[in-house]
Amino acid sequence: MTPAADIRGRRVAISFVIAACIAVLTLLAVRANAAERFHTPRNNTEYYVQTYGRVDPAKLARVYGVFENVRAVADKSSGLWPELVVVDDKQQAAAFVLADGSIVLSQRALDIITEGVEPSLADARLAFILGHELAHLAANDFWDHEIGAAFAGRPPTAEVTAALEVTSDKQKKELKADDLGFVYAALGGYQVEQLVRSSSATQDFLTYWTEQIGAQADTTYPSAAARSELLRVRLEDRLQTLHAFHFGVRLVHSGRYREGLALLREFQQQFPSREVFNDLGYGHLQQALEKMPPELAYHYWLPGVSDLYTPLSRLTLRAAVATQVRAQWRIPPVAREDLLDAARYFELAIAKDPRYAPAHVNLAMTHLLLGLEPRAPRTSAAQLLRAESASAAAQALAPNDPQIRMLAAIVRFEREQIEGDPASAPRPSQALESDEPTLNYNLARLYSGTPEIATRYWTKALGQFDALPMRVRTLICSQNDARVFEAGEDVGQQCGRARTPRQTVAMPWSLPIPLSRDLLDHPLTDQERSQFGSRQIQLARNKVYSGGVVDLLAIDDITAMAVLKNVTGTNATLLQCCGQPLSRQRVVSGELWRYDTWIAWLRDGRVREVWVAD
Repeated sequence: MTPAADIRGRRVAISFVIAACIAVLTLLAVRANAAERFHTPRNNTEYYVQTYGRVDPAKLARVYGVFENVRAVADKSSGLWPELVVVDDKQQAAAFVLADGSIVLSQRALDIITEGVEPSLADARLAFILGHELAHLAANDFWDHEIGAAFAGRPPTAEVTAALEVTSDKQKKELKADDLGFVYAALGGYQVEQLVRSSSATQDFLTYWTEQIGAQADTTYPSAAARSELLRVRLEDRLQTLHAFHFGVRLVHSGRYREGLALLREFQQQFPSREVFNDLGYGHLQQALEKMPPELAYHYWLPGVSDLYTPLSRLTLRAAVATQVRAQWRIPPVAREDLLDAARYFELAIAKDPRYAPAHVNLAMTHLLLGLEPRAPRTSAAQLLRAESASAAAQALAPNDPQIRMLAAIVRFEREQIEGDPASAPRPSQALESDEPTLNYNLARLYSGTPEIATRYWTKALGQFDALPMRVRTLICSQNDARVFEAGEDVGQQCGRARTPRQTVAMPWSLPIPLSRDLLDHPLTDQERSQFGSRQIQLARNKVYSGGVVDLLAIDDITAMAVLKNVTGTNATLLQCCGQPLSRQRVVSGELWRYDTWIAWLRDGRVREVWVAD
């Protein structure tokens, strides 16, 4: 190499080093500037709390209840956990989301939303406003905030101002947030169709809201008329989507897994939320349980599993069942496929929202069931390790839930059975003792190696015999050994009564149309249509007839399910008229009571809907 070439090479190297240093310094400056923008006072919740003061959440229980319902179904792919802060600003109507995940709502905005309307309409309005902001959070729509902070105190040039005033993208963001906020509010159970209705006496909500907050002249937002029209057009599409979700869930709870899963998959294509993934997994889990030996499937009374049943014909105890010893337990291949599908869907639900406890619980149950098969100890150990991880995550999210604590104890016990000394396997502490039948049943199972302790729990479970699911009664009675229980308990009489075929419990409400009716041969009459409402919604292979008091699902033009919405009753009146249900199933928004071929959905002690399946 010549001296000149050597000098040129050194210059190139020095230039490269200088350029690299400049790039690093530039990157550090950009990061510092971004951090400075993020920490600009107006981009943080504390600024608004210190400026206006925070309204005590305890005084706004209904408001925070609506927020929790909408937050539960909203997309949280941003990775931030949304929080609501209501500030005591009575002058400005404001609702916006910050980059730290906080949704700030002013007292004035809350007054505009709630004043002079029925509570149900106020809830729907609030759910939509909160859903709109949650949609912005999911989309990470904070670029405008950062730009505004960057130019704070130094106005941008005319060229930058002109560029920033191009509003089409901003308007699309607002319309998209409206669309998703509408869905979130609807999924939360609020009557969003009221928001886009208008009459000579009332305005639609968006027109009213825009006028009240004084935003008519803000060109960065779409007009209220455009926003309302978009929601009206989308309402039919969204109603179709929501009907697929709701009827899918109802069919799964009614034991019609194939049809229910098909509707849930139809909904998933439109809105892949954590709930639909969880419910898809739940349906596959239930199918797996139906295909597995009962001794394996129901060895433990797991939360949320044993309260869903097969049709009535398989629920009566006509004879003692033949039992298999544990060493012979096998999971049929078709059931294993369902369990693996269930695990996959639960993992997708968790990916949508890592704080969604039901998916962690269901995932733990799925891996526990896979781990109970004794044929391959290494595989069982791996499955139980996954179950332990999922149950620990669920317990961290709901540390005071005794059902989840029991699930974690069961998983730890089963792991020790495989990996350690079975005699020293940890049992749950006495703190889990309660009047809950599920806990007594599981404690009896876990202490089966110590008969004097197990007997006490079997006896407590037997004392609640009428409240036990039929599957659990079957397993208790199949032991066919009164010596398991303390003296004085008439096991034979209890089990003999349970083996007597149960009389069908008549529903205290009448069906407006019989199920299994062929609508091609016998279509709905004009009178029936007026009763149901004129709206007919076409799903993939199904039709929904939706009215104010009844929703009807037809599968292949055969009426398959009716949902009675305008019903009255409480848990006390149900017990009085119909006795104990076959099962009680806790759900996120209440409890399901199963009576033969119909299910009552109760929330806050009142009957909200009745589902009648063919």
